[in-house]
Amino acid sequence: MILSKDIIDVDNLLIGKCLRFSNDFSFYPIKYFKKQLVFQTPKLYVPYGIQEKDGKNNIELSFINKNNDNNINNFINNIFKIQILIKQKFKSKHIIDIIREDKIRLKIMKCLYYDDDKNIINDIPSNVYGNFIINISGIWEYDDNFYIQSNLLQAKISLPLFLNEYSFIDENEPIVKKKPIPPPPPLPVFNVKKKSIKDIIKTNHKKIMKNDIEYNPPSIDDIRDAIKRMKKVD
Repeated sequence: MILSKDIIDVDNLLIGKCLRFSNDFSFYPIKYFKKQLVFQTPKLYVPYGIQEKDGKNNIELSFINKNNDNNINNFINNIFKIQILIKQKFKSKHIIDIIREDKIRLKIMKCLYYDDDKNIINDIPSNVYGNFIINISGIWEYDDNFYIQSNLLQAKISLPLFLNEYSFIDENEPIVKKKPIPPPPPLPVFNVKKKSIKDIIKTNHKKIMKNDIEYNPPSIDDIRDAIKRMKKVD
């Protein structure tokens, strides 16, 4: 569970039993509703970026914008509630305040950084704003001093706009227009004319008349002449 604009319920905060790591270092885990205590911060200012000290990376987040964003004040109040609970439990110990000079320091171990477009970035520069997911994991005891352990889990940074390629519109350069792809040739059109039965009969009749042999019947005189010729022969 990630707390964002939630008002923390102190009654469900639990400081666990001591875990000894060495003769000098002991750790008390903090749970909220029996789970890890994780916050998503409002947009906070990063004055110095990621800093390295003694081989360890850390980052400071500033509350300088709290007068303009009431969500920052809600977040600060939640942190104070955790700190008051710790001071009540360990009254005889010296508790190092988690918020000092209006800043909170976070330890960085394994962490992912993103920009506003959800792209992974490699670093957090100085002088930027961002949202952060942090885990208040517990309290370290060392030499009668108590230090509240706060870890950075993820960051979303609002980076200045950066163009990584030539982006000018050069007015003097001719604009080369791409030739459009020519349309495909039209499909052939077949006009099929339907013939009526009357047309078919006329066509067939013409073909028959063209192939017929002309015939003229003999006259009566032709028949008489033919008979006379036959009698002479006899």
